[in-house]
Amino acid sequence: MGLGKTIQALAVLVDRAPDGPALVVAPTSVGSNWIHEARRFAPTLRPVLYREPDREVDAKTFAQGDLVVVTYGLALRDVEALSKVRWGTLVLDEAQFVKNSQTKPAQAVRRMEARWRLALTGTPVENHLGDLWSLFRAVCPWALRELGLAGPACWAVPRAVRAADRARQGRLAEARTRAVRAAGPREADEVGGARGADRDPP
Repeated sequence: MGLGKTIQALAVLVDRAPDGPALVVAPTSVGSNWIHEARRFAPTLRPVLYREPDREVDAKTFAQGDLVVVTYGLALRDVEALSKVRWGTLVLDEAQFVKNSQTKPAQAVRRMEARWRLALTGTPVENHLGDLWSLFRAVCPWALRELGLAGPACWAVPRAVRAADRARQGRLAEARTRAVRAAGPREADEVGGARGADRDPP
């Protein structure tokens, strides 16, 4: 989106390099851009594009100053190896990829061990507030715990949002039905014809 998120994140990664290797999980389309930008603006880092031919690399070889860029697909497939590394920093680029906390990519990134996490996205909420909740669960679950939202019931947060909307629609339908019954024969068609006026778009 041209917001300069990558450059700002690289500045953070340079500052945090002494804390250990960094892992960037990003869509395939921007992986090479991370490598290019790192070499240009953060020459003290050692960027590595984690690709199909490199998947046999021993994760234990990653050290301070290493910047490993992996796609969401490979992060899911190699979650066992990548989760054994104690990453200094974990960055989720285009973090809306994990907006659904129950998907396998979202579960995979939550398994990664990292001292510090960062989510980059220009669209933190695409459908409902459950998207934002999922991002917080991926990068700072401690915040949800402090708010009392980290227990098993949190799995139902996105569903609760949709359930509340369905309940509201149900109350509107009941109100219309009562209005039609209370109206005389002539007014009934007018009340019924206005049913779609206050209905939310699908």
